[in-house]
Amino acid sequence: MKFVRVIKDDGVLQICVRDKEVYNVYEMFHARHMLHLRAYKHKTCSIVEEMIKEALIKAKDHFRVPGTAGVELFAAASAPEAYTLLTDQVFQQIMSFHDPDGKLKEAKAILKRVEKRQLYKFVDQTLKKTEDNFDSETFCTKMPPDSDLTKDDIILMRVTFDYEMKEQNPMDYVKFFKKDNINVAVTIHREQLSKILPTTFRDVQIRVICRKDDDASIKAARRCFSAWFGDGDTTTEQQHLDTAQT
Repeated sequence: MKFVRVIKDDGVLQICVRDKEVYNVYEMFHARHMLHLRAYKHKTCSIVEEMIKEALIKAKDHFRVPGTAGVELFAAASAPEAYTLLTDQVFQQIMSFHDPDGKLKEAKAILKRVEKRQLYKFVDQTLKKTEDNFDSETFCTKMPPDSDLTKDDIILMRVTFDYEMKEQNPMDYVKFFKKDNINVAVTIHREQLSKILPTTFRDVQIRVICRKDDDASIKAARRCFSAWFGDGDTTTEQQHLDTAQT
């Protein structure tokens, strides 16, 4: 807060930063991007999230929130008392829920895979653009003929990385002030600072995930991926990020 002031700019109060801190502000946005790349949207995290989501969807009509008068899982969002009882324990509650008819069998099986680290398999990823309607069914049209994989075995994830303003540079909207004129807000454009600062502020990764984990299925999925995209982007950088976390 030492280098921040509130200044009126074009009649609007703006939080402005001292100009000498401009690189630190750039680094703040870059640090956020790297956290998403290395942690929040890491491929393994995304796979675990997908599996838990699928388990919750399969359980929603058959699981009742413990401690309530039979409130269904998704109905808890509009029932405050039930919602307060819906904690991270829902994972174990589904696993131990009395289910004589086996209606939770599929949900429990997915959660059991998560527990045993038998996760869906990462096939590959690419930064190449695809049509918005490109989905697992479309992807499987180039599946090798000797494979029994179907669209139900494949998950296509579109994962976005940006500086929180889609394609725009958020620094274009940050106001600064100078030591010799502390009451005037100014914009510092990238071109005024350096030629090696980023010029692109958004990536969209297409990740292909396979629900089956046998070698034959993974090989078939990778052959299909290559048919669509050529060599994938499981790049040296991504491998380095993965290695750094193991």
